[in-house]
Amino acid sequence: KEVVGKIDNYHPHFLSTSQSRRLLTTRNIFLQFLDANQIEPGRRRSVFLSVVGPKVFALLKDLISPKTFGEVSLSGLLEVLRNFYTQKKNVLAERFAFRSRQQQPGETFADYIASLKGLAATCDFVANLEDQLRDQFVCGTSSRELRWKLLGAAGGEGLAWQKMVEITNSFECTNAGLESMQKGQISSQLRTDHVGVCRDGRFGDKPCPPCEILCLSNENI
Repeated sequence: KEVVGKIDNYHPHFLSTSQSRRLLTTRNIFLQFLDANQIEPGRRRSVFLSVVGPKVFALLKDLISPKTFGEVSLSGLLEVLRNFYTQKKNVLAERFAFRSRQQQPGETFADYIASLKGLAATCDFVANLEDQLRDQFVCGTSSRELRWKLLGAAGGEGLAWQKMVEITNSFECTNAGLESMQKGQISSQLRTDHVGVCRDGRFGDKPCPPCEILCLSNENI
């Protein structure tokens, strides 16, 4: 049977403040891999141990000792790893990384939002997660025009996260359309300007070297 997808070994060499987030992503990918390949529950633990890599394998062996792998379920092994890395999580450091995240040049609003969500996952914001995401997006966006637009939309009633996303998407679509129109106008203007270079028609029915188009004064046109 053909295997669907691929699972890479988990390499725990990242900074401790990102370990729990990295582990969560790896866990979710692995569970999707199991479902995609319809691996039976009885084999899932063995498959997991075969793909975690030597470092995590040795770590798990030490963490569950004196028990053996045969005595601990897959969910139990995942929980052991989660507890090991979670206890090292520095919430203040996680929130510092979140607060420091600014939109980068050329980064779309959608990519910036996705990055903020990823960073917020380990910040323990819990009940006010969407408010925190909204505030950081407004403060960190590189577009001053969008920032003032969002601040104005908040008014005296505040601004819901979903409403902010809708305004942002609309703003991005509008700007993309205007940019496309401006590029078309500039291209047209450049072509018109180049035509004036060879109005004496000395190149006849051949393209003018400076602008690579036929001269407007050519009688054959």
